[in-house]
Amino acid sequence: IQLGAYRSAEAAEGDWDRFGTREESLLGSLDHLIVRADLGKKGIYYRLQAGPLDGPGAARAMCNKLQQRKLGCLVVRPSAR
Repeated sequence: IQLGAYRSAEAAEGDWDRFGTREESLLGSLDHLIVRADLGKKGIYYRLQAGPLDGPGAARAMCNKLQQRKLGCLVVRPSAR
């Protein structure tokens, strides 16, 4: 799942720390990854992703739970680690 996109890796890492504290019951068992994305004229962004989850259905269920708690979430394909 993707939890956000940021202008710096530090901002992404900071949100992971915040989310991990705030939503430990949901995210505590997941690893996180920060993926650098070059969007050309829009600039460089750092995507905060978490997982692994047991398939697309589990990812959708997790996103639904996070969205109920007012957190953004997208189901994305796992990035190479």
